[in-house]
Amino acid sequence: MAREIEQASAIADFSDWWELHARAGADRLALADSEMRFTWREAAETALCLSRALVAIGLRPQDVVASWLPNWVESYIIHVACERAGLAWVPVPASLREHEVENILQRMQPRALFVAGPWGRTNFAAAARELCSRLPALKYLIGVRAEAQRDFLSWSDLLDRNSDPVAVGAKPGPLILPTTGSTGTPKFAYFSAASWLLRGAAQAEIMRLSPEDVMLAMAQGIGPSIPPLFAAPVAGSAVILMGRLEAGEILELIERGRVSVVCAVPAQLQSLVHHATWRSARCRSVRLWYTTGAPMPRDLAERLESETSGKVLSGYGGMDFGGWTVPSLDDPPQIRHRTVGRPRGGTEIRLVDEDSRDVAPDGAGEIWGRGPCCAQGYYRDDDGTRERWTADGWFRTGDIGRKDSGGNLVIVGRKKEVIRRGAQTIIPAELEQLLVAHPKILKVAVIGLPDPRMEERVCAIVVLRPGVSFSFDEMVAFLKEKKLAPYKWPERLELASDLPLRGDKIDKQALKEAIVGRAASVEQAG
Repeated sequence: MAREIEQASAIADFSDWWELHARAGADRLALADSEMRFTWREAAETALCLSRALVAIGLRPQDVVASWLPNWVESYIIHVACERAGLAWVPVPASLREHEVENILQRMQPRALFVAGPWGRTNFAAAARELCSRLPALKYLIGVRAEAQRDFLSWSDLLDRNSDPVAVGAKPGPLILPTTGSTGTPKFAYFSAASWLLRGAAQAEIMRLSPEDVMLAMAQGIGPSIPPLFAAPVAGSAVILMGRLEAGEILELIERGRVSVVCAVPAQLQSLVHHATWRSARCRSVRLWYTTGAPMPRDLAERLESETSGKVLSGYGGMDFGGWTVPSLDDPPQIRHRTVGRPRGGTEIRLVDEDSRDVAPDGAGEIWGRGPCCAQGYYRDDDGTRERWTADGWFRTGDIGRKDSGGNLVIVGRKKEVIRRGAQTIIPAELEQLLVAHPKILKVAVIGLPDPRMEERVCAIVVLRPGVSFSFDEMVAFLKEKKLAPYKWPERLELASDLPLRGDKIDKQALKEAIVGRAASVEQAG
């Protein structure tokens, strides 16, 4: 083992880390979900075989490969296979539906798409087949855990294809992450493999990961899923991926799997501690609760640390940023519970005012960041890149923060009106554009209302056309018909005679104050 670890300084990509652990701990668990388990040897061999197969079917360096899969182990294998073959990987979360996925794929024009069969309430394969006719660059649909179909290449059939091993050895393929703009139109942050390798190494050190650790990845996509995807391979830690987020099942898995590091958004941790089967003894193996994607409620952090032996680390970053901050495990509770720590992995942070000047040491300002872990810009979008990055490389996050006396970052709020429901980002304009197309709706505004558990919940305020009625169930049915991801559906509907204006724009702040104020009055009256 010592000899293998000495070779780590020469490692230049994730596939090398997988192969190192395949030699040093071949039979140790690497990846698992509810149906599949891979040791490090099996994971490394499968990723190598897949990389050769992708080359064998005609894919070439920098070709785009997308995957639309649940939180399954195959996603991790596809990532490493694409990196090894020099292919650009675009992971599309399973929470998205045809409306969003088609937009992403139209702009990415992948040569190959990995897609699941029926899972939950969605038949991914059927949806992908329908999208194919509008994606001229797409040559291969690859079914993962899907029944064999005439127009699909199955996962097992693909793995049976081989190429000359020397054909695989291109520059490590990049990672392209779909994000959203202020209009809901996807943007695509472009990262080199080296940037995530650096981030993974830094996170493995901060979290003190080792081959003895078992990490639970409760969320799919970026945020809390970053350490399992990028830090676990550096440390040789095992990763268990959770597909269905039922709190009772998660607690059972933590207990049965002897999970030591739980990676989740705060809302998911809230669901655990408030579940009927929550008992601290079920989490005796947990040494670290790692969260990001939304502010961590202080009372939740205090409860987790008082009832379990695990410490809480709450970090800050962004899908199209890449830089990050997080406290240290050695920091006292007041820092770990009230701040998101200091910049890590070479990240630099500035706080600037409306004139792009640095604020006073005790002042609040927009968070700007740059560093070697950060994205290189938006893929094939020079205008979008110039809009968000300064000429000297600073990324404008749109978030407002301040620093405490120790230089730890404290998140104050958001510059824009983006709604954050748990770890999910919801763009009001996207919902508004869909809802205003309903034949009964004349005007619509979508806002976020404060929520103690989810941070915000989505509320739609609509002005109806004369002589019609409109219900919450009608709204949900319409958005379902439009194939919009369920997590974006409003959880509240308000009917209004008109919408207030500020200048020529809807005054959403006035709407929010009116609804929150009305709720407070009702509560006081009760």
